[in-house]
Amino acid sequence: MRVWLFLTFELALDFAGCRALPDRPCLGAGNSLLQSFAGKRPRAKSRVSPNSMVAAPKHGRHCSPQFIHIPKVAGTAIEETLRSYGIMQGKYANWTSPTTRPYQVERFRNCPAHHRPPSAHVEGGLCIVREPISRALSEFCYIQLAWIGKDKVHFKPDCEGLNAWVRLMMDLAVRERHDGYIPGSVNRCHFFAQWRFARRADVIVSHRELHGQGWDRIKMHFGLPGNATLMKVGPRLPRFVQTESVQVCSQLVKRPGCLEDENKMRLEVFFKEDYEHLSEFF
Repeated sequence: MRVWLFLTFELALDFAGCRALPDRPCLGAGNSLLQSFAGKRPRAKSRVSPNSMVAAPKHGRHCSPQFIHIPKVAGTAIEETLRSYGIMQGKYANWTSPTTRPYQVERFRNCPAHHRPPSAHVEGGLCIVREPISRALSEFCYIQLAWIGKDKVHFKPDCEGLNAWVRLMMDLAVRERHDGYIPGSVNRCHFFAQWRFARRADVIVSHRELHGQGWDRIKMHFGLPGNATLMKVGPRLPRFVQTESVQVCSQLVKRPGCLEDENKMRLEVFFKEDYEHLSEFF
């Protein structure tokens, strides 16, 4: 009888697709269940599906969920919420050496480690993605400047400033490519294409689902209690940026016609990878 129970338990773990660590939920089981509820059969070889949340069942024997921080996509709110439950992810993880990092990242100049794209598949990795132009507008209203080396170029938080900023950022990206760098590392890697991060993840959550099914998926992924709520925290603003100007800017740049057609087209071309691989999440 004991042998039969042991074998049954072993088979259950294999079916789930992973074994849970003592303090971690079994991700594979949650993935399989989620796709079952969504009416989709789990696909063993794919990490991307057309659901608003991606839950791939391909995990190793030991599960250790990781948060992959994509700049300007609610990363701070997620990290602060996880931290309140004693889960240190993103900027709170130990990035001091290659042996302590939660996952290995690509090497880029002027970028904090948790803002860099992973250099390989992240087992149990979860990330959030956002419509690229909306993300770029958020970046402008947050920072209202562009870094050129060690110099800062400031812009007014209005439509004129926005379009001047986009033109400069795109010119800087062209210069990066000419200098042999991957375009996007400007402004502390806030302009990297999201696909550079998402392609390494097991789970992708849409930014528009953060206050619905997306948050439920995140809670399941990290083993948070059912009544856990996403903290309402914003990024730490630079000293020279006023909270009021960010709020005014956020409303202003969303007006139809604020972003010039030429600049919109340049952003769409720049973030071509995101639209090509992640459009179902926007």
